[in-house]
Amino acid sequence: MKSPLAGLGTLVVGLAILACTPRPSGPVVVTDSLIAPGESLYIHGSYDSAEVLWRSALRRPGVQGSATEARLFSWLGLIAYRRGEYAEARQVGERALGLKRRLNMSRVEVAESQNALGLVAWNEGRLHDAMRLFEDALPAFDEAGDRWGVAKVSNNLALVALEFGRFAEARAGFETGRAAAKEIGNARVEGRATANLAMIEIWTGDPGVAVDLLDEALRLADEADDPVGSEAALGQLAVAWSVQGELGRALAVLDSAMDIARRQGLRQEEANDLAVAASIHYAAGDADGAIELYAQARALNEAMGLVIEAGTVLRHEAAMRADRGALEQARSDARRALTLHREAGATLEGFQDMLTLAQIELEAGDQAATARWLGEARTAGAEVESPQTRVALAVAAARAADRRNEPRTVLSTLVRTEGDLESAGTGATIEVEWLRTRAFAAMGQLDSAVAAGRRAVAAIERTAGSLGSRLLRSSAITERSQVFADLVLVLLRLDQTEEAFLVADAARGRALLDHLASARDRARGEATERDLAERQRLLRSIDALLERLEEVQTRPRSERGPDDEGASRELAERLRRARAEYEAVLIRLAERDPARASVLGTRGISMAAIRAALRPDEVLVEYLITSDRVLAFAATRAGVRAVAIPIPMVELENRVRVARGLLSSPRHGDAGHAVTEELYRLLIRPLGKLGGPGEAEARRMLIVPHGILSYLPFAALRNPSSGRYLIEERTLQYLPTAAALPTLRTRPAGPLDLAGGSVFAPLPDLLPATVIEADVIRGLMPGSRRVIGRSATEAALRGALAEPRVVHVATHGVMNPANPMFSRLQLARGSGRTHEDDGRLEVHELLGMRVASPIVFLSGCETAMGAAHRTAFDRGRDYATLSQAFLYAGASGVVATLWRIDDEGAAALAERFYRRAGDLPPAVALAAAQRELLGGARWAHPYYWAGYTLAGAGLSGVGEKPVAVSVSR
Repeated sequence: MKSPLAGLGTLVVGLAILACTPRPSGPVVVTDSLIAPGESLYIHGSYDSAEVLWRSALRRPGVQGSATEARLFSWLGLIAYRRGEYAEARQVGERALGLKRRLNMSRVEVAESQNALGLVAWNEGRLHDAMRLFEDALPAFDEAGDRWGVAKVSNNLALVALEFGRFAEARAGFETGRAAAKEIGNARVEGRATANLAMIEIWTGDPGVAVDLLDEALRLADEADDPVGSEAALGQLAVAWSVQGELGRALAVLDSAMDIARRQGLRQEEANDLAVAASIHYAAGDADGAIELYAQARALNEAMGLVIEAGTVLRHEAAMRADRGALEQARSDARRALTLHREAGATLEGFQDMLTLAQIELEAGDQAATARWLGEARTAGAEVESPQTRVALAVAAARAADRRNEPRTVLSTLVRTEGDLESAGTGATIEVEWLRTRAFAAMGQLDSAVAAGRRAVAAIERTAGSLGSRLLRSSAITERSQVFADLVLVLLRLDQTEEAFLVADAARGRALLDHLASARDRARGEATERDLAERQRLLRSIDALLERLEEVQTRPRSERGPDDEGASRELAERLRRARAEYEAVLIRLAERDPARASVLGTRGISMAAIRAALRPDEVLVEYLITSDRVLAFAATRAGVRAVAIPIPMVELENRVRVARGLLSSPRHGDAGHAVTEELYRLLIRPLGKLGGPGEAEARRMLIVPHGILSYLPFAALRNPSSGRYLIEERTLQYLPTAAALPTLRTRPAGPLDLAGGSVFAPLPDLLPATVIEADVIRGLMPGSRRVIGRSATEAALRGALAEPRVVHVATHGVMNPANPMFSRLQLARGSGRTHEDDGRLEVHELLGMRVASPIVFLSGCETAMGAAHRTAFDRGRDYATLSQAFLYAGASGVVATLWRIDDEGAAALAERFYRRAGDLPPAVALAAAQRELLGGARWAHPYYWAGYTLAGAGLSGVGEKPVAVSVSR
């Protein structure tokens, strides 16, 4: 439906309530025998059949010039409206209104036409015309005691109020409409008003509350048999899930919404669904798909003459292009969007356009243009006067001051947010406290910087993926890993190395963790009734406090008195306490599954516990990348030390790209030696002696990479002094977080029981050597199953993973670097149509599974990137998510690859691994297999062996013995 509000990340959907739809009561009940037969067809979305019936009725004798003709034209106008044919809807609607006035029909009949024409004007971007028509219609319904009419016009007035940024007025209108509809038992109108209230909650940073409202809206739409209401509620539910990071759920419900829109011929709704889908695809890393979907949405909007929507999509496209560095095109698109919104009088949309332009100019380094757009946004924001707009403005100005290295200006600017911060959402708190951290650090006030940084990190931990207010998307919330990095740098300046290590570790895996709001659903299922009741009570309390706070804060400052300011402070404090209580309840629920939380890094853990989990011959090496250096931590049982490696992020990224390019194809021969030796000098040598005081040099290295380093094959880093690869010097393993170590120590880690395992090769035609691989491995695993081709379905793999047996999968994997939730293994499609057997086992599905396998071996899979040759590395995120998801689901360990391996080479390494895995821990068996391949002639190039990583298993070191491997190079 109509999209009056849209942040850069997602579109928020507003639902109009049409004129002339059947009413259960009231003074005007259309009973004309020529009209009534078409009403049922219209209600159920059979617009073509209804139109044929009513146009036939127009040709009957005696209809021309009558009240029946006026009513028929009213209905035909609504059909044109539903189809997105707004010029036709306006022409037919005006003809109906003229007839009603000439025939001196009742004021309510006239008001019905005014409401319908108001909706057309709203969609066409003629907001002042729409407001006038609705305001003219409302008194007629009110005076006639027509609660049904009051309900729908109040809702529609609220939609226009939203365009002008008048949040309190919009909320009041939706609530009036909802209450009136409930009073008369009109589930259709009640459901649509409820959906619009959910839209307000999404906009103001409470998507969880919105989900509950939308569940109610869907129930009411189902009760009323209202497909349009169902479509809009589903579309908004997609937005709510997307805002919370649940992109898998968002796409699922959006598919349902799109299906309804297309079946019903709802072009406007289809356009909006396309735009929402585009924003989700872009968040999921599919930029090309997002561009295509946005183009389709914009084409539909322009064809229908939807000026405001076309401008909103343009702004989305501008923000996306700016993210990809195409600043000129981004600037042009954002300016066009602003022109369209200014011409339509869409104040709030224009405000967002200006913030987007300010951010584009900030990225371009044009301080004068940034200041100019911020000034214009400040003027436009004064008309809106909401906490969200005030905080968004202050944050945008503070970011500009931070870029100019003016820390005092940053702090003085952020003072303006203090009265509004609670209402603006957690995303605002993160941004504000992060900017304060940087400002205090620049001024040398390190204790204050640490305090602000801790608050920012705590806010991130609370969000579970929600970004709060959609407006803050327009101020380009920083990559959250930078928040952690800035706090780490300050802690190191204070010599608080252990806390710095734990903060750095807390930044691990945010690309995956930001999408784990579903963990709350699991916790809900395991909670006690008392916890659930307390949770619901606190949510209602928070909702009520937010509403009261908004009532005070949405009034212009010039109209506020001392009592208002005092009330605002009191409400903000009560809201803070209620949220703290709510968080305590969530913590109680989350603590019921502490082991899984530790694997994901979401549960706090002490440095002492991590050190105690390390063996005497192990060193845990953890990296954190900042804009101008790499921070490397080396932890042993004796303690932890930190080293700052002075290399800019951009330079490091370039070096890793070159290394991957040279190593991921055997045709480059030894050309990669110089690059991998330089990376060894940069990343390994500064660590010094890898062992604690009085301890022997560590033989095992547990690596926790970060960002770009998650793509780097550490095994192939070459010691320039000895000419030996790192895998020849040490056994390597990878961890999702250091916090996971104590938990993973409790899982089986010795030699594998190979009996009864399963080997999957679902793509024998595409990867013919995988069949040979499966045959060889089955011969090494007594009693194992060989599952080939069409039999290797997703359902079959799910069944194998549920058993405590080794599972080997020789297939393609596709890694989505921007949203790991959509990383997947490619399998055969089952006979069913469910998502559990569609041939795509995705990360978000793994998170809901229970995996019992001691080792999941993903042979030949591309698990580090998607289209590595053309996808930019996304800064500040971690990518080993297939491994991490399998560990989360219960696997003891996962062997995966950093690039797509030649299938014959994959078979060679897998065969060598399994020959040793029955006698040695998996990490040692893998290292031995890699050393054997590199020591031979055919498979010596790192392409064949360096891309393999082992996450998790083998951490106990049980059964490890020195392995003699001949090397002839």
